[in-house]
Amino acid sequence: MSSEARGPKGYDPKGTDVGRPPSGEKREVLKVGSRVAIVGGGCCGIYTLKMLLAMGLEADVYEQSHVGPGGVWRGEGSCGLAYDTLRTNSSEVTTTAPDFPFPFEPSSPFPHHSEILRYIAIYVQKFNLSEHIKLGRRVVSVSPEAEGNRDTRWLVTVATTQDDRANTTKPVGVEKTEEIVYDAVFTCTGQFSGKPVVPDMKGMECFTGMAIHSSQYRNNKCFKGKNVVVVGIGNSALDIALDTSAPAKSVFIAVRRSPAILSVEDDRGAPIDRWLLTRGTPSQPHIGAGALKESKLHQAFLNAGMPPLNAKPEKVGVGMVKNAPAFLRILEEKKLRLGPSIAQFNANSVTLIDGREIPCDVVVFCTGYDLSSSLRFLAPSVAKDIVKTSPSGQAYVNLYKMCLHPSYLTLCLCGLATTNANEALVGEMQARWTASMLRGRVRTPTPQDISTYIRERESLIHSVDPYHARFVRYVAYMDSLASDIGCLPHITPKEAWLRKGLPPRPPTTEDDLYNYNLHFGPVVGLHWRLNGPDAWEDFEKAREWVSKKLTPGLYTAPPKKRLTWEPPAKL
Repeated sequence: MSSEARGPKGYDPKGTDVGRPPSGEKREVLKVGSRVAIVGGGCCGIYTLKMLLAMGLEADVYEQSHVGPGGVWRGEGSCGLAYDTLRTNSSEVTTTAPDFPFPFEPSSPFPHHSEILRYIAIYVQKFNLSEHIKLGRRVVSVSPEAEGNRDTRWLVTVATTQDDRANTTKPVGVEKTEEIVYDAVFTCTGQFSGKPVVPDMKGMECFTGMAIHSSQYRNNKCFKGKNVVVVGIGNSALDIALDTSAPAKSVFIAVRRSPAILSVEDDRGAPIDRWLLTRGTPSQPHIGAGALKESKLHQAFLNAGMPPLNAKPEKVGVGMVKNAPAFLRILEEKKLRLGPSIAQFNANSVTLIDGREIPCDVVVFCTGYDLSSSLRFLAPSVAKDIVKTSPSGQAYVNLYKMCLHPSYLTLCLCGLATTNANEALVGEMQARWTASMLRGRVRTPTPQDISTYIRERESLIHSVDPYHARFVRYVAYMDSLASDIGCLPHITPKEAWLRKGLPPRPPTTEDDLYNYNLHFGPVVGLHWRLNGPDAWEDFEKAREWVSKKLTPGLYTAPPKKRLTWEPPAKL
């Protein structure tokens, strides 16, 4: 591959999450008209459908719910997980699909889940995808037609499910099943389709209050006057803690491992991903200790009882806070407190591992989802050893490039990696890379390529465990896949912008601004549609979007609309 394709001098996406390009021959495993099954009708599945159709393949999306595409962004139906106040953690520009910017202005820089659903509906209509989306159809089994054959076709058993449009949490029954043969399978079920994890804790049988998992939470209406305990401190836990704090008597967060606490927006209200997700800044999963000491928000959480970080920065996760001013207020008012893990449940309280007793009427377990069960439809011989467990008990995946099954080229498992950006876009790029390989545009990986990648990735698990066992650095990882495909944007060498002891040279012309933003502006899906296969037909329009919409955070005016906690008034 040419040096231009790999990126300019001064910019080279390297790392174990990136790996080396595949070294096998280019082979057209899938020809025009080959049939592909897509499991899951969330954002990743819908983006993947559009991309596969554009490559000349026939594709069907199987979505269990009758409600419509959108997956976890829905609050209703058997697959919906969205609570009333749910908004994205990534901003509009870094959330939008690579080939279709938001056609409307969201109510804030971080779209509400109803606005994501509106966007998906417009996306489906614009690209004529409806006839390929099979609602109320659950994939119950995926088995290789020829076990051990890398190019095998797949036997996909699909069940027609009972109508779940009035259902929010109960499993849906099955009316009939059928078996269909596909040339390839792309799973887009994501990380939240597995069974909710509820830890077996001492004394739970004695607890007289209400216990729910975050997957069951929709709003704070039944929390008035209650003492609420939230178990976990991920993004959902922080959202729910803030939401319940309004009507509740008290809210307590029980923390097993403390993360770095960050706000999704800076002091001016500008999204932080406008300056974190760039090619001009390090793509690290962790935040430096010095930055945390200066963070008023992180220090407020520590002052409220969050245990100190007890690991190196690279082993510490990040908790993303929306509405930082509201958090600072309820922390100052002592409406929200934090502490270590729960040792046991009592009738109407919990005892912490430090011996303190905390009153508890309602407990909300924000303890994640079982990754293995999200792939329960895979035949045992196929699923074997895909999901493994780190020394700390965290799940990670044994997949080439974090998406391709180690034994089958025709099975792509999209969106199982975690990242510091939008994971649906990572899943779409993984599907694009796999489809490009199967169509003969990208070299196929040899068994040696695959074993080397998995071995190198696995050898570093201990150094990033527990929080980053499935983590990929968004910019470097996506640019690496784009480099293999041949759609990495042509980027001016970084040296053209650097000045000794000074900030980067500011752009002075329109050409300057375009190239400057590719380096120092937020990296978005559109970057990988500027040139190469599947590029935007209207390059000048794409160029204008990069120049005007993707200006780096330091040079961006504060947004007209600040992040609001309330759902939009109009859809």
